[in-house]
This record gives sequence, C-alpha cells and structure tokens, in this order.
Amino acid sequence: MTHVQVKPEQLVQATDYLHQARMILAQSHIIDNIVFADVRVTRDACAMACLAVLKAIDAYMIHRGVQQLPMTIDDYRIAVESMPIRRRIQPRLTVVYQNLHMLGYMSGGVDVEMIKSGFRRAHEILQLIDLYFAPIGKS
Repeated sequence: MTHVQVKPEQLVQATDYLHQARMILAQSHIIDNIVFADVRVTRDACAMACLAVLKAIDAYMIHRGVQQLPMTIDDYRIAVESMPIRRRIQPRLTVVYQNLHMLGYMSGGVDVEMIKSGFRRAHEILQLIDLYFAPIGKS
C-alpha cells in the first residue's frame, strides 16, 4: 500500500513565489557580470524570494499544528529551532535574510553574486522543507 502525503497549500505557494521571483529577476539586465541594472526589479525579486521562504516555514509550522505563525524574523528563527533540520535551515535562512531582505530589498543592493547566493539558499530551504512532505513510501 502506498501512502501519499499531500503538500500543503503554503508550500505550493512558496514554490510559486520563488518561481515568480526568478521570473522578475530575469527582467533585470546584468552589467559586466557584476550588478543588476534595475534596482526596482531586483528589489521586487528579492522581496518575493524572501516571502517564498517564509511561506515554506509557515507550511511546516501549520503542519505541526502551530496556531500562531511567526511575525518577525526573530520569530521565524525561533520557529526554525523547533525543526528537526534546523541545523541545515538556520544558516540558509540567515543568508536569505541578509542577502535578499536586508541588502537586496531594504538597501537596494544589486550585486549579482550576493543576490544569486540568496536565491540559491532560498531554493535549498524550499527543497529541505519539501523533503519533509515527500511521500512516505510503501508499507
């Protein structure tokens, strides 16, 4: 008998958000492989990628039965501490927060490597959380 665990709506939304963020970022030209040319577009993409990560963490928390979802980055860090894969998610969350939220979104940073690193870490977080919801297998 095969058991299939359905992915929560928040995780599906998180995946969509990250895809949308990549599409938005693709609209900004890269100058000399160093900077994104359009600060506004880059800022929007960074914000969307951050939201994707928070949605994925929300999906995990809802699945665990948490009634009050995190509201601040510190709340999210505390929430991640309750996850079995916290040691893998916490450093990635730090990179996403610093590179995409603080530097990319808040400060309008446009360094290509910084933004790409944040996007890679966001993708890794979604993959790690997605594994939690993977089908259980045959029993």
